[in-house]
Amino acid sequence: MPSTATDPSEPRESGTGSSPDRTLDWVVSVLLVLQGLLLAVVGVSLYQFASPARSREIVAEIEVQPTVVDEAVLVDVVTQLTTWAGVGTAAAGVLLLVLGAAFPHYRTRLRRRTGEPSPPVDDLTAFAVGAAASGVTGSVPLGPAAVGGVLGYYRDGDRADGLRLGLLAGLGVAAPAVVLVAFPIAATATGSAAPVAAVLAVAAFVSALYAVAVSALGGVFGAVIADRD
Repeated sequence: MPSTATDPSEPRESGTGSSPDRTLDWVVSVLLVLQGLLLAVVGVSLYQFASPARSREIVAEIEVQPTVVDEAVLVDVVTQLTTWAGVGTAAAGVLLLVLGAAFPHYRTRLRRRTGEPSPPVDDLTAFAVGAAASGVTGSVPLGPAAVGGVLGYYRDGDRADGLRLGLLAGLGVAAPAVVLVAFPIAATATGSAAPVAAVLAVAAFVSALYAVAVSALGGVFGAVIADRD
């Protein structure tokens, strides 16, 4: 009588069996946690560094003429920017840490819910992948397109899904930087530092829009390539 025992090498229906996809989940999680730790440490260090005395030293090195900008005002602006940039950097790090810690558990629950050892990439997974890649792709021209392209290719020719996942991955790429600058923008939105806040806001918006658009295009191209293979 043939044995009815389940081959241990086969994934179980509950989605709790071994799968190569799990390795990728943990790679994403580790990247998120490492980036989160780095940003948290940098943010705390920057916050501790910020002080009027150090700002005066920075202003003295800049050698701005008093007729252009009052030195006391410039010292106050530099102090606000460094203080809240530290807070924003630490906040971005904490968010990446939370996302990195929760991601493997989310993917495990997704396997159990779908009954698949390698469930399709969903919206939250695409966002997490983009955030995990933000440290590299966010500073490389057309880098977000690579993330969107991989996700679009994974959807095997579904261009609408490729576009959606590319958009979400682009949001993930932009999210840490947006969180980072949101705090100094909010803190300096009024008063003498308002022009600086306006410049930061425009720069953040343009950068985020670029990352989302390029990643979305990458998602579509990835789906097209998958459709032709």
